[in-house]
Amino acid sequence: MGDSARLAQLARQLRVAGKDQTSAIRRIAYAAVEAIDGAEYASLTLVSARGVLTTRVAVGDLARQCDRVQQQLGQGPCLDAAAGLETVVWVDDMATETRWPEFAHAADSLGIAAVVCSTLFVSEDGSLGALNVHSTTPGSFDADARSLGELFAAHAAVEMASVYDNDQVRIALTTVTPSADLRTRRHRLLGLPRLLRPAQHSTLRRLLPDPR
Repeated sequence: MGDSARLAQLARQLRVAGKDQTSAIRRIAYAAVEAIDGAEYASLTLVSARGVLTTRVAVGDLARQCDRVQQQLGQGPCLDAAAGLETVVWVDDMATETRWPEFAHAADSLGIAAVVCSTLFVSEDGSLGALNVHSTTPGSFDADARSLGELFAAHAAVEMASVYDNDQVRIALTTVTPSADLRTRRHRLLGLPRLLRPAQHSTLRRLLPDPR
């Protein structure tokens, strides 16, 4: 799928997501599973300033179980992504993963073989977040899949930001229609750096090059 088609798809997902925030981010999570090659499950998780992990949205029970394991063990890629240690954290094969040995063993036992976790946002109450996609097949997520995960996370961040009265941001994004020219869509999205981590903003620039 080309850059323009990806962006058009995300805009359509937001337009039909519904009025409330939960419906919108659930739609984004489902769209991530549909659009990211290799993705079978997804979750959007929040980690409070006290380190409490909450699964806000889960696509498939395995995604929720994966979050629960990380909460119980206090380790895992979602926690690292939410903490901003890296903006994208991924595991190619749980069977050989060594960074979080207890988590990797537990996830492998659940049947989760690969995962990509993208940093979501930093909210005004000190909570952090991550958008996570999972696969039961090792090596499922290539560089394109990881970049697309960042793009979905950026859109989810905009939706989450609406709870802090950033309605203008949502309007700017949802008016990015397929009929708009690429330069207009790029300008509107890249005009939201305050809500995106620097690396996510850079990802948007990479995925949406200036058409001039």
